[in-house]
Amino acid sequence: MNHIHARVKPETIKITEKYYYEKHISSNDSLEEKETPQGEIEIAIPYDGEKYFNQLAIKDVEGQINNYSFQKEIKALIGHLAISNHEKTNLESFLGENQFIQLFVPVSNNTLVNQQKLSEDRYTCILKHNYKPNVPKFKPILTDLQILDDDDLLSIASAQEDKELWNHLKELNENDQQSVSQKADSITEQVKSGFGDYKDSLKRKLFIKIHIKLVLPAEIELSQLPIVKRVSFEWPTLTSFKSFNFEVIDNQDDERQKLLEDTSIYSTDIVYNPHSQSLECISKTSNIEFKKSTDNSPYAKWHSYEIKMLLKILQPGELYRQTQLKGKIEVEIPEFVLSELKARYYGFNNSKGNEYSKFGEDTKREIQLSTRLLNSFVLNINEAFIKRVRSTAKELIFENVLQTEEKLRIIRNVLKSQGFSNEVITLNNNTKWLIYAERSEGIDKMILWITVRGTEDTTSVITSYEKIKKQQEEKTGYLKMYLLGKLPRNHYILIKRMNELESELRKQL
Repeated sequence: MNHIHARVKPETIKITEKYYYEKHISSNDSLEEKETPQGEIEIAIPYDGEKYFNQLAIKDVEGQINNYSFQKEIKALIGHLAISNHEKTNLESFLGENQFIQLFVPVSNNTLVNQQKLSEDRYTCILKHNYKPNVPKFKPILTDLQILDDDDLLSIASAQEDKELWNHLKELNENDQQSVSQKADSITEQVKSGFGDYKDSLKRKLFIKIHIKLVLPAEIELSQLPIVKRVSFEWPTLTSFKSFNFEVIDNQDDERQKLLEDTSIYSTDIVYNPHSQSLECISKTSNIEFKKSTDNSPYAKWHSYEIKMLLKILQPGELYRQTQLKGKIEVEIPEFVLSELKARYYGFNNSKGNEYSKFGEDTKREIQLSTRLLNSFVLNINEAFIKRVRSTAKELIFENVLQTEEKLRIIRNVLKSQGFSNEVITLNNNTKWLIYAERSEGIDKMILWITVRGTEDTTSVITSYEKIKKQQEEKTGYLKMYLLGKLPRNHYILIKRMNELESELRKQL
């Protein structure tokens, strides 16, 4: 190839790797590689005549172009891209012994018909080199989608990963018994009101909760947090954007608030793509960043990053007619490529091409690295509703039963006889009990939150013996139990267990 040398400076050098996965969300979840990973090296050189293809580069071209004045196409060698640490790619077959890629830029062709075209700032040369990273030995992205409707609000609003919440309450009870007592009161109010706290705000709504988790080897330290670039759902028809709201969930309390609030405002983060017939959720104001998991121990082999998002659908009629919900999640890990490939650009310091300068030395720029994880998903809507958490509640009143330690022992023994392991926190000088109980139901766990309160009074009792009447004061009262039960999938089993428990409690108390 006939070529010349020119002191051209690239505007950007980008190395991007894309990894494709597909998640089937059903009773038997699966995550598989969908396509072969793709890598791309992209270098942009504007013909601007000032900063990148500057006057020095134009003089280099003018000084050498006459030697090839009769050729229609002339290219200039502007430098080399040195590649290292490429063992997890197929780049070895493209690289020479010196382990670099030569970069040639057109300086004369059917578009660049004269030297003036090199400085008009109307054209940009894009150089691309494709390669294939190896398939990682681990799955870097884990996704889960959960469909909720109005019937699920109680379960979600009262559940904070129940076992974790119970352990937190036990720790909190040592220093802040008031907060624990408030949790007991909230369970009581939910049961007493027959879920009435939520009925006023309920309309026909649907919620899609999206949970994304990235898992990377612990030795990989990211300089920037991963971000969500796009979440899209295949949607059969364009509908009013007032029917949708897309938000990031900060914590469990924030999730409960977002689920219960009545939002019907236009969401600027949702657009409809008519070409792909999909709703695209994308933040236009700021990056949606992952949070590094707090359970990342310095001795762990893996580090994880998580994010939860919520799509609220106020008019889900179109979705109910579908059997599957399909979509895509695109995540970017900035300044990092999963193959851990490294690159360095060397340009020329003179027109002879025998003196080099590194990219970024004079411009304080670095080669831009990026990993894109593209996770398509298929959610079976019918199975998603089957898997949801079911809730039910009971209020039990036991007349002429006093709140004593013996009664607490009976309650716990009944729970144990029904297969429930249980723990108790005593509150307000032993006048209020908060009980957490759980039992296995196949692959699922049934959870019970129970609060117990007693009232005590005295009454006058008149007894008669051999025509002698005697009046005396006796203690009386009643015991109230408020039970909130939760079980995924099977509402029938949940109600059956609650009824069995009530029957046994009435026998014993």
